[in-house]
Amino acid sequence: MVKVRQKVIRDAEKASHDFPLFEASDLQTSTSLFKTDMEAEERPRKVPSGLKDGMGKFRAHKRAEPSDTSINPLKKRQRDLARLLAHTDALPADVKIGYERELASCRHDLQIAQDKLRRNQMIKKYHMVRFFG
Repeated sequence: MVKVRQKVIRDAEKASHDFPLFEASDLQTSTSLFKTDMEAEERPRKVPSGLKDGMGKFRAHKRAEPSDTSINPLKKRQRDLARLLAHTDALPADVKIGYERELASCRHDLQIAQDKLRRNQMIKKYHMVRFFG
């Protein structure tokens, strides 16, 4: 890198004798544009924003945590459990009972989440009623 910088300075000095567009003092300031290998290593590396702690694969967005009123993950889990119980006859009895309990729990949680969502939609829809009268 240093040799390249010296060569550029020599070439610029030769060019300045042929074409006096700039002075030799300008050449000294232009050398600050070149960084040595050591200076380049001192600079901290930028970690792309899509990386999690600088490790792993690129992700465009962080995965959303399911909220209290999120319905789609509950629907998906309920459907998965129903299909699992419908198509597997070779499950041990204790595992099958566990899946059935989880399915009942998912159905109950889904009903609660749908009620919360419906309530929030009604609150938004009829918000203006408080100001009538």
